[in-house]
Formats: sequence, C-alpha cells, structure tokens
Amino acid sequence: MSDNNWEPTPGDVIDNRYEVRSHLGEGGIAKVWEGYDQRTNEGVAIKHLRFDSDNYRRAKQTMEQMFRREIEALRGVQDAGGHPHIIELETATSVQGTQLAVVELVEGDELDDENLSVSVTEAREIARDLADAMAFLHRNEIILRDLKPDNAMIQSNGEPKLIDFNTAKEFDTTVTGTPTCPNCGRQLGTSDYVCPGCNEDLTGGMDTVVGSGARDTYKPPESTEDMAHLRQGPWSDVYSLGKILHYLLADDSAIPPKDGANPEDFNVSLRSSNEYLGEIVERATAEDYERRYSNANVFATVIENETPEPPQQARLVHDQTGRTYDISPGDTIGRQGAEGPAATITIDDPGDKNFISAVQVQLDTTGRDQWLLRDRSLNGTYVQNGNGWQRVLCEQGRRRLQNKGHDPTDRHGNVPPESLEINDGAVIKLVDTTYDVTFKFEEVA
Repeated sequence: MSDNNWEPTPGDVIDNRYEVRSHLGEGGIAKVWEGYDQRTNEGVAIKHLRFDSDNYRRAKQTMEQMFRREIEALRGVQDAGGHPHIIELETATSVQGTQLAVVELVEGDELDDENLSVSVTEAREIARDLADAMAFLHRNEIILRDLKPDNAMIQSNGEPKLIDFNTAKEFDTTVTGTPTCPNCGRQLGTSDYVCPGCNEDLTGGMDTVVGSGARDTYKPPESTEDMAHLRQGPWSDVYSLGKILHYLLADDSAIPPKDGANPEDFNVSLRSSNEYLGEIVERATAEDYERRYSNANVFATVIENETPEPPQQARLVHDQTGRTYDISPGDTIGRQGAEGPAATITIDDPGDKNFISAVQVQLDTTGRDQWLLRDRSLNGTYVQNGNGWQRVLCEQGRRRLQNKGHDPTDRHGNVPPESLEINDGAVIKLVDTTYDVTFKFEEVA
C-alpha cells in the first residue's frame, strides 16, 4: 500500500455503520472486504482500489476514474429500480481520501471456479439471466464492456449475479469529437491505459480497452486498438454473452480465441434439441458486429425461444437519405459521432448543434407483440400515428426543460408520455416536427 492511501483493516467501522471484518479477495483493480451492517445486521462487501497493483502504479488517474465510473453505473442501476441479477449498491463514501463502495454481499461461486460444473439446461438459464441483466443495462444506456466468468457469481439458488462494473460505460449525450492524447496529440479511438505514442497516463473519457497485449477471449474485436474505428455498443456485450454461453457449455474445455466459433466444432457435444445453442454462440460472437444479435434483449429472446433466429423485426426508412434499417426489439437510434458507446442506428445531426442525443429513442415490443417507442433524449421525439403529432419525452428531458424555465407540457397542459405504442406506417420525427430528421416505421410480416 502506498503511504498516501488509506486502507481499511478488520475492526474499522465506516460511517459509524459498516464494520470491516475480513479480506475477501482482490483483482487487478479493486480489493474487497467482508463487512457487517450494524444497522440492518446483514453482511456487505466493501470495495476500494487496490493501491499496490501494477495497474494503479501504471495509471493511477485512470484507475480512479474507472472506480468512480463503477459507482456511477451502480447508482444508475439503483435509480432505475435495480435488477435481481445485478449487484446492489448500498452506499458510496470516502475515508481519508480513499473512495469506498459498499455493495451487496453475494454468497456463492465465481463463474470461473474450477469446481463449477453446470448442465446444458443450467447453462442456458444462466446465459439467459445474464442477458436479461445486460438488456436492463442497455435500456438504461450502459454497456458493461468486460463480461467474463470472474465478473459474475452463481448464487446458492443457481442464479447469476453481475458483480464487477469498473469498465461500465454510459452513453454520453453531450460530448463529440475524437479523443486525443493531452500530451502528444495522437488520436485515440479505443485505447489502453497509456498513450501508445508517448506513454502518457490517459485520464479522459474515451472507450478504454482494459489490459494490453493479446485480446481477451471474452472481448469483441472492436475492443482492440487495431479496430478502434469501430464503436463499442450493445453488440459488444452480446459478443461477451456468446463467449460466456460457450464457456458454460464447454464445461472444462478451453474456449477457442476465435470469432464466430460454434462450440460443436470444438469438442462440445450437444443433443439435437440443443443444437440451437451452438448456433446462437456462433452468431453472437461473429467478428463483424453487424452479423451479431444487435442487443442483449435479442440474445435473451433467442435463448428463450430456443431458436437462433431473431424475434419479430420491423423496418425504419430514413426519409432524408432513403436508407432502410432492419430493427429488432431493443434497438436504438442516436447521433452519429457522439462520444461513448454508439446507438444501434446512428445518423448525422443536421443542426450540427447536438440536438439529437447519443441515444434518442429505443424501439421495443410489449408482451402482445405491439411495437413501442421509448424516448431517451433531452429534447424529445414526435410520433404521428395518423391522429396528429404526439410528443414523447423521457423524465430526464422533462427535468432539463423545467431547469431551463420551460414548460414541458403540451398545449392542453398534459405531460408528454415517456413511451408510446407505434403502428405500421407511423412517422417519427427526432427533436421537433420541423427538424429535418424523419423516419417511417414499417412492420415486417
């Protein structure tokens, strides 16, 4: 431990509430302690940066940024209502300058435990539950970017729990442009902890590739510097989900460092009734992200439906360019060039003033296969279903308008809904009815 960094020791009580009891473990970024909540009489886990790690010594500011990012991501999960397969944040605090995250204590085995063995049915259920958790993150504009076996645990009830969020990334609605090294000016797409040109410690908000050297088996091609021109998005987490499913099906077999690999081609035997799982893995881990399932919601659905074929699709036609986009439930539309993870469909903002958000809208379906548009923007979206324009505006957008002294209600005094059912032939206008971005929605039989 550095002389300048405080670390807890057994017996310490944090915030007059959380007693530190024992050291649980550590990774390349964080150290974890078992704690006890004296108010609720329940166990907790207490995390802080691992100050004696090579990662911290090599890139202190980046590690601190990643730890703050993890806390913010978990707060975002909490604000969205939480998810049963995502670890819960109890509180974040600071003691003598050391940031601490107090989280739910998860009892069970890490997914990479060498003694863990699961059946094909259990592998299917675990992958589906993890995909459901990832779909929840994607709906709330977060991609994990580092899903691998040691970032999830299997609880005593057999259900998984995501436990590590230090590489999570939110969709940035305001920043544009290509990040550059503050020291030498080199452009940085995805990058390591340090600039390849001058070894400067990188502390900015670019997509970060954790680690260096050969690509991790569970990471998609776009996470490497060579593929930095490809944006990371929900499809990046889909790749990792596919590799996780391969890992679970393979039991003790090695996972090949190969894109688009069917487990049956690598010593994994599946009954004919389960062959669809191998095909799902092959499609989810395709090198070309456009050949993968577009988001985790689709991945979860194909597992649930026991078929590698994506669920009900629809089509969007962009009036200004004539381009047609096939969409699946969970897909998003957003601004081209926005910093951070990309939306499924990205378009140029004609106003050149970032009026279109990084993620403007999400298209989804209800339980009865009715298509739904959810606004995710700061400025709102308009829908014409044949009966006049209806504004759709998320809660964050309403708060922004109110903070600027504007009235978010319509001319009848009604608060715009956050989501709206859309029908075949619906017209969608981003930002405003006069703004030059229009889509026509078409259902596909």
